[in-house]
Parts: sequence; C-alpha cells; structure tokens
Amino acid sequence: MFRMEVRDNLLDITLPHHTRLRQEISDTLDVDLIKQQAEHGVLDFSQYSQYVLSIMARLCAPVRDETIRNLMRETEIVTVFRGVMETLDLMRLDMANFTIQQIRPHIIAQSVTYEKKKFAEFLKTQNDGLELTRDWLINHVREDDIEGADELSMRGIVGSVISRAYLESCHGRMRNCYQRLW
Repeated sequence: MFRMEVRDNLLDITLPHHTRLRQEISDTLDVDLIKQQAEHGVLDFSQYSQYVLSIMARLCAPVRDETIRNLMRETEIVTVFRGVMETLDLMRLDMANFTIQQIRPHIIAQSVTYEKKKFAEFLKTQNDGLELTRDWLINHVREDDIEGADELSMRGIVGSVISRAYLESCHGRMRNCYQRLW
C-alpha cells in the first residue's frame, strides 16, 4: 500500500509535460517488483528511499528543500517513511496552490460572466429580483427615522436602517446558534 501511495503521490505532483519523468517514476517504482523484492528480503530500502527523495527534490518548491535534505541524511527507516509521506502531502498542497494561482486570472474572468448569467436566470424566474431585500430593509425602517427627514439626512438614515437590518440578522443567527447548543 505504501509503495503504491508514494508512487501515485509522486505522479500526482508532476506536471503534464513531465512525460519522461512520469514514465521513469512508474518504471522505477514498479509496485510488483518492489513487493517481490520485499518478500524475498532483497529490497534495498535505502536505495528506494534515496530515489524517492531525489525525485521529490526535483519536484518540490524551494521551501521544501531543507526538509528533503534532512530526510536524505536520516537513517531511521520509520522517520524517513513518515517524513516522505508528510512532505508528499505538503507538496501536493503546494501543487494545488500553484495550480490555483496559475488559473486564478481565468477563474476571475469567468466568474463575472457566470454571475451575470446566473443573475439573468434568476431575474427570469422573479419579476422583482430585489423584492425580498427591499422587504427586509423596509421592516427595519422606523417611523421616527423618516419624519421630517430631508435629502441630506437620508444618507444617515439609510446607513442606520442597513446597520439595524444586519445587526438583527447577526443577532438572529447567534440566537439560533445558541439554541442549537442548548
């Protein structure tokens, strides 16, 4: 299981254009061959772990270099196993973050189009897309807010109404949260 997981994790963190490296990893970390070597007591764990660590060193972000160097010097098998697995997990996270960073501009560009499309679909099903929002805010207007209000004071009134609406909403959520706890 461990052998296959290491190989699969290494393959997961390679980029699509790393075709030769992917083939090398698959060939060198042949699970069946390693299993046979282990069963016959001829598996050279040191050679196996050094190969895995050398591949990790080629693929890792610079922040992982020191960890991998330390693992290469480590002689305790369990420590090396644990370190390889932990570092591979971190490298997978590094790769995910790298991928997100690379496609972020595309996601941002597409999100505006997506939101417009979804909002247009929503408006097709609703005659007034802001009806619920308007009702929610109107419920928080006090009569003394609008009595004698002029155009200049309306900004402050609008801000007060919005603040009351949000505070009530937060307070209601907190009340529901406390009710669930008790």
